[in-house]
Amino acid sequence: MPYNHYGYLDPIHIVWRQGTNEDPYIDRAEYLKVLNHKVILAEIPDRFTRVKIAGLMEINYEGTPKKAIKPNEFSVNYSTGVVEFHESQESNAVNVSYKGRGFIQYPSSRIYHQDEMNDVVESLATIIDRANVKIKDVNAKTEDYEKLRDELLQTIIKSDVATTNAKKSTEESKIATDMAYDAYETTRLVFLPYVKTYQQIFSNYPYPKIGWTVQVYDSGIRYRWDGKSWVPIDLLGGNIPLANKGVNGLMSKEDWAKLHSYDDRLKERVITFVIPQFPDIGVQHIHARFPFKGEIVNVRGMIGSADSKVSTEITLQKSRDMLNWSDVLSRNIVFRKGEHFDDGLRKVDVANVAKDDIFRLEILQLGGDVQDITIEVIVKITQ
Repeated sequence: MPYNHYGYLDPIHIVWRQGTNEDPYIDRAEYLKVLNHKVILAEIPDRFTRVKIAGLMEINYEGTPKKAIKPNEFSVNYSTGVVEFHESQESNAVNVSYKGRGFIQYPSSRIYHQDEMNDVVESLATIIDRANVKIKDVNAKTEDYEKLRDELLQTIIKSDVATTNAKKSTEESKIATDMAYDAYETTRLVFLPYVKTYQQIFSNYPYPKIGWTVQVYDSGIRYRWDGKSWVPIDLLGGNIPLANKGVNGLMSKEDWAKLHSYDDRLKERVITFVIPQFPDIGVQHIHARFPFKGEIVNVRGMIGSADSKVSTEITLQKSRDMLNWSDVLSRNIVFRKGEHFDDGLRKVDVANVAKDDIFRLEILQLGGDVQDITIEVIVKITQ
């Protein structure tokens, strides 16, 4: 439909970001299908941070391609958000990540529907007008529905009367249930983790419930909360002393000595990240919190299915609050082309681990055929 069918041209609206701290570009990740050797991004991409596609390399940073695009290459028009590919990529689905600068909004009168032959059939405005006519037909039928609704309301009012009678019977049953519950509360025991001293009961369990039962380690006495106070109910261990290097006690001296002779490697724990199947470039939404203070002694990785064309690079990050993240490695984990294990050259820059530090992975570069990534972070507990 040509524009001269209208008395004026509808305006185009442009939503544009400044790329500052107050108005930053936003991260975008899209899964698109290549049609006519192209995909169209939802927003105009940032030229500085570039567009990244798993398994492919970008060429011709400015304008239209200046040379033929190879099967493992793509070209981006940073003015329109159109990405072009080699003809062998037709109908393939690709993972595209970039920073969005904004987008352009076109009025419905300038958007046209095409058939399978790419011929213009009608504008979106025409489709909307036709839908409005259908809506009016639906509104007319709604009046009949409202009549039925009024009849239904009358039926509901009658059912409310029956519900009130049933509620009275329910309240009488509840009284009997409460009496049975009170009898249960006076006899039940809910065992909770022990504390070292009696005073720690009040700090560890400031709002106890009836039946909570806690054992005090230094005395062996077990206490139960009866609703008013902690009541001692039994004594475990009696006056048996604690074991030490020279005296048998609650643990034999041989077991005590053996416990303190274990190798330091028993203090090591492994944080394992498993990214199944085909991952995407960027921050991975798998987080691991380490519950002890420690020191990172090694980081290593392996891949179930390697890529023979493009290397894969992954970095490890940590945070205290899930908002501010810092890199742990000064030299990242790298899987070279065709290799299932990392090259072993990663370097830990920040080895110290505080209690409850949170870790995550970010994939900086990814081979297109890479599947099933496993990253192991070995931490030695220091307290």
